[in-house]
Amino acid sequence: MKLRKRSIVWIITAMVLIGGIINFVVKFEKSTENIITGNENNTEFAINEQGQTYGTPIIPSGPGEVGHEPDLIKTKGENGLVGYVKAQDLTPNFSSPKEALAQQETIKTVGYVSIPLYKSDGNTIIGEFRMHSSNED
Repeated sequence: MKLRKRSIVWIITAMVLIGGIINFVVKFEKSTENIITGNENNTEFAINEQGQTYGTPIIPSGPGEVGHEPDLIKTKGENGLVGYVKAQDLTPNFSSPKEALAQQETIKTVGYVSIPLYKSDGNTIIGEFRMHSSNED
């Protein structure tokens, strides 16, 4: 009986986590409207001294084509400041369901997740980029 209860608890936890991730993706899509696009014809990115690629995402121009994104994505941060966000910062990587739930609570409370906005060197922080909750509407 204990094993069955644990299984049910894990299933519920997994469902909450999956729901949270789906909710985060929907919020992310709404909050990335400031990401600057326009690299439709260029298939190469600039490379900084750390070996990181930077620029605007390459948008697929037709069926069967694949888009690409640089390590540092050009975007407009708070107060209209243009800089770069690390692609890895846009996708959460949670080590546990508890950590994912904690971030969801932060988003509910604050209304956004703050991500550093960098110069193209990938080291110098010049501002912040906010991924807002879709619940603000």
